Amino acid sequence: MADSFTIMALYKFTYLLTYLLIVGARRFVVLDFGKPVLLTDVIVPMCGDLASLSIDVWVDSEETDGHRLVVSSDIGVCSLIMNDIMPPPVCRFLKVDYSADFYCTKW
Repeated sequence: MADSFTIMALYKFTYLLTYLLIVGARRFVVLDFGKPVLLTDVIVPMCGDLASLSIDVWVDSEETDGHRLVVSSDIGVCSLIMNDIMPPPVCRFLKVDYSADFYCTKW
């Protein structure tokens, strides 16, 4: 019964706030879900201060079983929406790597 409850539970949203971006800077953040999960949807809203964004996923080690899920070079002008990813990648860690645009306004 616990498994069926988990399947029917509402999704948890994770938010990433970026501030103090330096022109041309490249930053990353690694999210640890605590246990392997199936990644079915990814939504990243447009951010005019970003030049590019990439997402990598892995379970044990980024070097051994990591793979790049997506790269977006137009995140500054349109949102990145991936829904119903088939087959859904199994991941425990998700790395969001982003770089600031040369015209970014957040100092």
